[in-house]
Amino acid sequence: MKEVIYTIPINDAYDVKCGCPVCRLENKLDTEAREYVMGAAMMEPDVRIMTNEVGFCPRHFSEMLEMKNRLSLALMLQSYLADLLQDGVVKDTKHISKKEFEKIADKLRTASDGCFICKRVEEKLSLFVKNIIYIWESNEEFRKKTRKQEYFCPKHLALLCHTAKKLISKRNYSAFCEDHFFATRKILNSLSEDVTKFCNSYNYMFRDIPLGEAKTSVERTIDFLNGDIKK
Repeated sequence: MKEVIYTIPINDAYDVKCGCPVCRLENKLDTEAREYVMGAAMMEPDVRIMTNEVGFCPRHFSEMLEMKNRLSLALMLQSYLADLLQDGVVKDTKHISKKEFEKIADKLRTASDGCFICKRVEEKLSLFVKNIIYIWESNEEFRKKTRKQEYFCPKHLALLCHTAKKLISKRNYSAFCEDHFFATRKILNSLSEDVTKFCNSYNYMFRDIPLGEAKTSVERTIDFLNGDIKK
């Protein structure tokens, strides 16, 4: 496959063949987005406007704090708080007008429902998914690579199939879904067998049968259902 700028990260993610390749792409985008926000972008007025308007989710606030770049984070918070009180810093909350309070409350609610990093990652991942579908449709080598993946997590399996349905023919869509489910069927069967074995272990009829890997079946199933995205 000829490498171009948008195929390189996709191939890198698919070459690992461990876990969900789209999770790997999303994690990479997430790391890049956090580094972008905490880097030079922190001083860009247009970025400040967007972060002031959208805010950040609790997970990304915590992760940015762990990056140890407190000055960048403080500058962003300074701008955010100033924008929140853009009609003037309220020094005496006893005299805040109803209109001012409602405006601040509306901004806080808007920020709590959104996240600049989540939105940026979602938009970029959407483009990657479209490119994945394009490469799969045009390159047999990539189709083979798809079938060799360990699995696709439920979230990204659904995203890939729903997006492909809008972009490719019915015939190719059917093959696309088959390739992706082929890569996932094995782990689903394995998890199902292990969870059943674990449940049966509570039945006295099966109490002498060694559990083996079934001991961790509950944890492994939840990990699979949650995907490989960093929490």
